[in-house]
Amino acid sequence: MKSKGAAYAGRFLILLTVGLAIYSGLYQLEVIQMEPLSSMIVVLVNGLLFGVGTLIIAPGLNRTAENFVMRFLILTTLQMIALLSVIVALIYIQFEDFRTIVIHSLALFLFFMIFQSFLLVRYSRL
Repeated sequence: MKSKGAAYAGRFLILLTVGLAIYSGLYQLEVIQMEPLSSMIVVLVNGLLFGVGTLIIAPGLNRTAENFVMRFLILTTLQMIALLSVIVALIYIQFEDFRTIVIHSLALFLFFMIFQSFLLVRYSRL
């Protein structure tokens, strides 16, 4: 039988991969209009934030409720700070297409944050 952490990690990493693949597909089909480098930044930032986040939180699902809550709060805070740091860095270096990157990154971030939270609550109750 799979542990709760492994089951969560498997499901969320599949969701993350499919979500980023759909986003990249929409870019390739020119539904999303932006520079190639900007699209890569959006995909890499969100992929790294949530991929690494899965490694941080998954082991906490197999422990006490207090441990899980602390890991969840730390994870969410670190993900938000990391995304905002990337946005500030893009503004600081005066990246030409930073407004588009910010909008797309925030949209993907919110999408993945909602599903991450949903899956975490679901697996923490099992």
